[in-house]
Amino acid sequence: MRRYYHQQLLEVLNTTSEAWVEIRRLLSIGNLHAASRLVADCYDAALDVSDFIQRLEGDGTKVSSLLLEYINFLAAAKVDAEDSAKCEQFVKHGRKCLMRIENSVRNDLRANEFMILFVPYKASMWDSMESVWLAARDDPQCQDVVMPIPYFERAPDGEFSEMCYEGAQYPSYVPIMDWQQFNIQEQHPDIIVFHYPYDSDNYVTSMHEDYFAVKLRQAADMLVYIPYFVTMNDVPEHFCVQPGTLLADKIIAQSDQARNDYARHLRQYEKQAGIEGALSRFSRNGGSVLALGSPKFDKVLHTRREDCQIPAEWYKYIEKPDGTRKKIVLFITTIANTLQGNEQIIRTLRRVFDCFVGRDDVALLWRPHPLIIATYASMRPGLLEEYLSVVGFYKQTDIGIYDDTGDLHRAIALSDAYYGPWSSLFILFQITGKPMMLQNEDIENKAAVQPKPADELPAAFYKDPAACTDLFKFHYQESDSHSLRDYLDYIVLYGDSPQATALGEQQVRVRKASLKNADGSAGREIYKHLKAAFVDNVSAR
Repeated sequence: MRRYYHQQLLEVLNTTSEAWVEIRRLLSIGNLHAASRLVADCYDAALDVSDFIQRLEGDGTKVSSLLLEYINFLAAAKVDAEDSAKCEQFVKHGRKCLMRIENSVRNDLRANEFMILFVPYKASMWDSMESVWLAARDDPQCQDVVMPIPYFERAPDGEFSEMCYEGAQYPSYVPIMDWQQFNIQEQHPDIIVFHYPYDSDNYVTSMHEDYFAVKLRQAADMLVYIPYFVTMNDVPEHFCVQPGTLLADKIIAQSDQARNDYARHLRQYEKQAGIEGALSRFSRNGGSVLALGSPKFDKVLHTRREDCQIPAEWYKYIEKPDGTRKKIVLFITTIANTLQGNEQIIRTLRRVFDCFVGRDDVALLWRPHPLIIATYASMRPGLLEEYLSVVGFYKQTDIGIYDDTGDLHRAIALSDAYYGPWSSLFILFQITGKPMMLQNEDIENKAAVQPKPADELPAAFYKDPAACTDLFKFHYQESDSHSLRDYLDYIVLYGDSPQATALGEQQVRVRKASLKNADGSAGREIYKHLKAAFVDNVSAR
C-alpha cells in the first residue's frame, strides 16, 4: 500500500477514535440523540475504510475481517443512556475494536509502495527522465506515472499563444497518462520528477501554471529536479538558480563538478537574498544536490542504430544508388545560436547546405531545435519569414534529412559525425567517440576554395590520442585551414581508419571520466537513491 493512503487510513481511524471519546461524554450526560448520530458517523466511516482497503488490497486481509466485525457491532448497536454500565461497556468494546483495526493497519498493511509521477513537457526532452522511469517501471513496489503536461509558446509581447501538448509524440512503449484525467492534488504522488524549472520566468515557452514548481511542491512529499540539458563541466548560475531549483528537495547533477556548482550558486543566492540558512539542504554536506549522472547520457549509450525505426523517405538520403550507406553528418541549430547570430545564422545555413549539394557519399541530417520557430516568432519576429524560406528551400531541393521529430537519439545513433554550434547535443555526442566539428558562423561562403588533396587530409586532421587529455582537445574548429568541405572528405575517406578509431576511443574514456555512472546506469542509480530516500522518510515517521 502507498504510504499516502496508509496515512489517510490512520488519520480517519484517529478521527474515529476521537469520536468515541465524544460518544462517551454525550452518553454520560444523557444526550442519546447526539451520541447515536456519532455512532452512525462511525459506521459510515468504517464502511468507507472497508471499501477503500478492499479496492487497494483485495479480499481476505486481516484488517477487513476486523472491520466487518466492527461494522456488524455498530449496525446492531442499541444503547440505553439510562444504564451507565452498559454505556461504558459499549464504548469500551467499540474502542477496543477500533484499536485492533488500527494495529492491523499499522502492522499488516505495510506502507512500502509509492508513486513516482514524471511530468515532462517537450517530447524531445523526455530523455532526461527515461532511464529513471525504466528503473521505476521494473520495480513492483513503485507505481510509475508518466504525464506530459501542456505548455504555451509566447508571442513577442509576452502573451501566450495556443496551448501545445505533445503527449502523442512520446515513444510507443511509454504509457501516457492524460493530464486532464489525473488530479495531481488528489492523487498526491510520493515523488514528482520534473525538468522545467522556470515557472513563469521563460520568454519562449511557459508551462501551464497548474504545473509550476510551486504547485508541484504542494502536491508531493518529494520534488526532484533533473536538468533537461547537459554541460561540458561547469553549470552557469542562470541554470542553477531558478524557481524550480529553489523549491526542489533533490537536484540531480551529472558530475561532482556540476553538484558543486549548483550548491555554490544556491548558497550565493541565499546570501544575496538575505535568507541564509533557508536553503540549508544545499550546503556542502546537505545531500540535496546529488551527483548521480544524467539519464541523457544513458539514452545515448543505450540507443543502437540497428534498433532505430527509420522513416521510409529518409533512405534516399542514407543509401547510395548501389545500396551501400553514405556517411551521415548531424547538423543542429540552437536557440542561443539563433539569438546571437541573427541574420548571420541565415547566411550560415545557406553556406552549410551548399557544401552538401551534389554529393552522393555524405548526407546531412538537420535537426533544428524544437523551439526554434517559437523563438523566432517571440524574440526575432523580423527574421521568421526568412528562416521559414530557408527551411522550405532545404526541403524542396532535397538537400538532406529534415528531422523535427522528438527522437533526438535516433539522429545521434544514425550519424557518423557532428557539425554545428556548441550545444547540449554537442556534449552528448562526445560520448559516442565519433568525429566532431564546431561551426564557425564568421566564415564566409568560399565555395571556390579548392579542397585539400585526399592524401593531405590525415595529417591535417590527425590528433594524437595520448595528447588529448581533456574534453576540449578532441573536436575540430571550423576555419579556413579546417573547412567543412575538408571535414566531410576526411569523414568519408578516413573516418573508419585506425587513427580515427583510437582517437574516438580516447574521447569516450575522457568524457566518461568526467561523469558519474557513465556506464549507462545513471537512471538506475538515481531511482535507487530516490527509493531509499522514500523508505528512510517512511521509517522516520
